[in-house]
Formats: sequence, C-alpha cells, structure tokens
Amino acid sequence: MKIKEIQITVNTGTAHGRGPGHNYHGVRVSISRKNSGRWTVDILETWGTDSGYDEEQCRKQAVGRDATLETAIERAERLAVAAGIHQGHLTQSLNQAVSQAHEAMKSNLPD
Repeated sequence: MKIKEIQITVNTGTAHGRGPGHNYHGVRVSISRKNSGRWTVDILETWGTDSGYDEEQCRKQAVGRDATLETAIERAERLAVAAGIHQGHLTQSLNQAVSQAHEAMKSNLPD
C-alpha cells in the first residue's frame, strides 16, 4: 500500500506587510510526510521590520524527523525550546499544525 504525502503549514504571530516601519514576528510550523512514510516537522521563527519590504532581523529554525509523527514533533519542539523560539507562537502554531496533520491522516486512510 502506497502512503499518501501530507503537507501542512501554519503561521502565527504578527502579520507581515502592515506598512513601512511596522515590526513583524512569527512562527511557521510545517509538517510533512513523504510517501516513504517519514515525517518532518520544521519550525521557523522570524522577526524584523517592514520597510516597504520585509527586512528580516533574526531567524531561528528547528527540525525534527522520524518514522512517527509523535517522535518528529517531540524532537522539533525540544530543539525549538533550546533555540529560544517564542513559546507562545510555537505552541499555537504547533497545536494547529498537529491537529491538521491528524485530520489529514484520517482522510488518507484506505477505503
């Protein structure tokens, strides 16, 4: 049986592009499953200033990979906390992405 790929991306934080001089700060969580069944959880935090374009001032990233979603999540979250990624945005993005990944897994069950 071939496993279907899954790709989920969730962003939380302050929105980009609210006008020149405004700061932005966000955390993006991407969860993907390749057709081999291997999971990747990629957490990226960025912040900066919108000066008519996004002027990124900092970027922190944590990636967890494993054959199970739960272990990939645990690894990525542990690395994100160690990297100092904003806990509030991390929790919100991760919870939403995990929920969507579980829903996608349910819809990918064989008939």
